[in-house]
Amino acid sequence: MNMQLRSVFLTLPLLSLYQPAALADRDHEAPRHQPPPRHTTPKHMQRAPSSGRLEVEKIILGGRGLQGTRIEVRYRLIDVKEFPAHPMTTSIVDDQSRQLIQISKLPMLVAPVPAEKAASTPPGKLYFWDQEGIIKPGSKISVMVAGLASLHLPVEAGPDYDPAAAQVAEAVIEKPKLPADATLKVHQVKDSGNGLLNVWFSTTGVDAITAGAEHTYVINQKTGEKLPVLRVPRIGLLAPKHLEHTDGSFMVINNQGRQVKRGDHITVVVVGLEQPDVLVE
Repeated sequence: MNMQLRSVFLTLPLLSLYQPAALADRDHEAPRHQPPPRHTTPKHMQRAPSSGRLEVEKIILGGRGLQGTRIEVRYRLIDVKEFPAHPMTTSIVDDQSRQLIQISKLPMLVAPVPAEKAASTPPGKLYFWDQEGIIKPGSKISVMVAGLASLHLPVEAGPDYDPAAAQVAEAVIEKPKLPADATLKVHQVKDSGNGLLNVWFSTTGVDAITAGAEHTYVINQKTGEKLPVLRVPRIGLLAPKHLEHTDGSFMVINNQGRQVKRGDHITVVVVGLEQPDVLVE
């Protein structure tokens, strides 16, 4: 990756995780000098139009593979007229670690159903992959599907979940061994204004970022939340595979929801090397 990619990162489309739903129209009251029309619903029972809700039936932790531990989310979309955000903003967040796990490919969302038919409608399924083995049976996570959220939900172990296999997989992605004189220098971090952070950095003693970028991310110093490298369908991680560029390297961090803003301080981690107190411009 070279300096020319810097401008590409700054023009990536908006994929903000927390885009607000469309505002409902305000009720229009009849003029005081006119009596209210007959056969209307009493005002205290009227409901403003809404974008519906996400109902999560169950979250199941499955087996461990090359992509990580499989997490199955069974869900329904109830009374949804329009989605507040793009389907690629679908993700889950571990409540304890604040680790964000994005959907790996564009999801085919189930058709919305009216509330009265929800109980008789089979749930749809979404799959996420926990590369770092953070989520365990009993964990609480929050689910976001195209801007609709369901918060603080319990995770249960599925029939193919193997704790021993999960521990072995976690050992595989331990921090790579680096030379004692390996260094990281962050030249600049810029908030692009569309839910992305553009990081310009240089390293010595580090040849490449690992395939899953398990040890390359940004830490929000206010909350301790880890923000991962952005992964784009059909392209992969927006980070360099090799770190041999004399003018530095660039990577794009997923800052959906604008957790980190200009003026904040973050810690940049590249293959386990850390530089704290980096100002976001």
